[in-house]
Amino acid sequence: MGFNTPVSAIFLAVNLLFFAFVTSSSAQSVPTPSPSPTCSINNLQVKGLCAKFLLPGLLNITVTVPPTSPCCSLISGLANIEAAACLCTSLKLPPPITLNINATAPVNSVLRGCGKNSPPNFTCVV
Repeated sequence: MGFNTPVSAIFLAVNLLFFAFVTSSSAQSVPTPSPSPTCSINNLQVKGLCAKFLLPGLLNITVTVPPTSPCCSLISGLANIEAAACLCTSLKLPPPITLNINATAPVNSVLRGCGKNSPPNFTCVV
């Protein structure tokens, strides 16, 4: 049995080509993560109109939010997740200061008081 160099070279080239096509065709695209929700309204407005309902909740004081309050009017046109993001963002302090306080309950309380649903798996840490 002899070793034929041109035939071996063609065989090797075909195999390399075959494996290159197989490897490149089976690549799966990685799904891009969904962007985190953002607030489309002015953060200062949210702070000014909703803070009196959010801040007591951080101290475990229950405050009832009337659905006709200016805070509810401000977030009424937003989707639940966007309203939650706006309320959470309004509680955050400037970047060098982090408190690491879970503010999910007060945000959810305001959402419920305004007739909105709490988004599933939503957490707000300020």
